[in-house]
Parts: sequence; structure tokens; C-alpha cells
Amino acid sequence: MHRVERVEFYYSSEDEPLPKFSVNLEEVFKLLDELAKRGVDAEAIDVSKVRDITSIYHRAISGNKKPSVLYEDGLSFEDWGRKVPILLFYRHANDRVPFDVFPRLEAGKIVGVEEALKKLLESE
Repeated sequence: MHRVERVEFYYSSEDEPLPKFSVNLEEVFKLLDELAKRGVDAEAIDVSKVRDITSIYHRAISGNKKPSVLYEDGLSFEDWGRKVPILLFYRHANDRVPFDVFPRLEAGKIVGVEEALKKLLESE
């Protein structure tokens, strides 16, 4: 995995994620804390009070690896971060566009938020 300087995790404390995109928030926060201890700028953003998530959507679809799994099941971009927690990886802390977005489909399998964070920690 490429070097990552910044990670953004978008979730909602008020919305239940769709079952196939569910996450264990306690575990995700623990993994983000571990990344932060290793020098990665790791941030969790609760979008439950955010009215317009258009900028999150645009960042997620602008990266090199498109989150094709997020276009399935008739999901609206308003569901991103709410019904589908999203993880963005940035190579450099000041990058405006992520190079990797999760969840995403790899070899016919969904790679979710927790799995992506664990892989990143293994590579750090």
C-alpha cells in the first residue's frame, strides 16, 4: 500500500449504515487512534449534522480509485457518509483529492472501512 499521510472517515451517529456497509465504530476509532500515534493525520467526521455533503461526494469520486460499490443499489450521494460510512486516503496531508476510497469492490469482494484501516496499519 502507498504511504498515507492523511485519513478521513465519514460516518453518521444518527443513521444506521446499510448492512453490507456496516462498521464497528468503536473498532474504527481505535484503528484511527493507532494511525494517529504513528504520525498519520487521522480524522473521524460525523456527518449527522451536515446538511450538504456535496464536497465529500466530489472528493470521493475525484480520486484515482473510484468507489464503484457506492453506485450500486440505487444509493444517492446523500447516503455517502450516512448509510455508507466512507474512508478517504490521501498520500500527502495537504492533498485535496484522495488517492484511495473505501468501501470499494476488489476482485468481486467489498473491501470495507475496517479492513482498509487494518491493511494500512500493517503497511505502516
